[in-house]
Amino acid sequence: FQVKLVVGYKSDGSPKYKFFYSYISKADCERQKQEYMAGNVFENPKEPAVSGALTLDQWSERWFMSYKSALSEYSKDMYKRTAKGICNYCYHGIRFGSMQVQAFLPIHLAEYMSSLVGKSKSIVTKNRATLIGLFSTAYDNGLINVEITRNFPKIVGTYTGHKALDRADISLITTNYQLHEAGLGMMIMLWAGLRKGEAVALCWEDIDFERNVIHVTKSHDIVHNVTKGPKTQAGVRDVPMFAALRQALLSKRQESGLVFPKKTGGLHTSCSLNLAIRSFCSFIERVKNGVPHPERAQGFRMDVWQKRFAEQGREWEEFSFTAHDLRTTFATMCYDAGVDLHTAKRWMGHSSVETTLSIYTKLSNERRVESTDAMDAYSAALTG
Repeated sequence: FQVKLVVGYKSDGSPKYKFFYSYISKADCERQKQEYMAGNVFENPKEPAVSGALTLDQWSERWFMSYKSALSEYSKDMYKRTAKGICNYCYHGIRFGSMQVQAFLPIHLAEYMSSLVGKSKSIVTKNRATLIGLFSTAYDNGLINVEITRNFPKIVGTYTGHKALDRADISLITTNYQLHEAGLGMMIMLWAGLRKGEAVALCWEDIDFERNVIHVTKSHDIVHNVTKGPKTQAGVRDVPMFAALRQALLSKRQESGLVFPKKTGGLHTSCSLNLAIRSFCSFIERVKNGVPHPERAQGFRMDVWQKRFAEQGREWEEFSFTAHDLRTTFATMCYDAGVDLHTAKRWMGHSSVETTLSIYTKLSNERRVESTDAMDAYSAALTG
């Protein structure tokens, strides 16, 4: 993990940094930074004046340090990544970050927003919020004389969502999960719709077998190694334990501890969780293609089996998913089972019914197309 501190400015106005590192967490880096700041006096850092002569790169850095430093690590990362993307955008061959703030016109921001057409609703919203933050505060500080963020093009964004597994793949996971060490974690995300951070933080004390519910009360930020409350207040919820998941949890039931720890014990890191998901996907891929599970210490070469299939003229079926694909699959199963919108919203932990509605609307459109195609095929078969 790494964080940086502006300790002065060079003659060209660009900042000078001191970096702090940790193998533990980003919070540990922040602690080192605070200790350094408390024990050092920065003499005459030659900070450039707040003026329109600042480039967007320079203003973006100052804006982030002044206006966003108190946010959560997740939010800070989001604003930092988005601001970096804005600075790297090229307008007729000129990089935004190299332009002086006072040179920006509404058309520059309009063109940038128009470049986001076709992107997801989340990406559009994040970019809009960051642009408004950068340039409204530039106006407040006198860097520009006109508020240029008032007339953005109306870019709503599209809900592309994540893929949902089909029934055959759901069945493969449900009937074979116990043969893989990460199987129980996959079942929790699939059959309870938990976000990956919620699944990682889930403890056996949160499993209420008497009431047949899972109490979701916390989430683990695997990037910054911090356990906290769920993403929103709506994330604190009870999710029913459906039969397949209840059986899986009962078979592994313990009195305390994490339900889905990493292989060596303890909370998952981003790396260990990604490895667990990839390993589980490879396992299901073998099952799907009828390849026997390798003996212990025997090893397994997926590419060797794929080559054998090709030589035999057989088609190798690939299989993969992300943690959020499992959550999307849960939403799809709710829709297919006829679960009403507000109940699905509560189970999913969405803060707004609009989020759930966008998923249900997308699924409704897909089902309508599938039904139309099915009727077309049926009609064609009858007319010969």
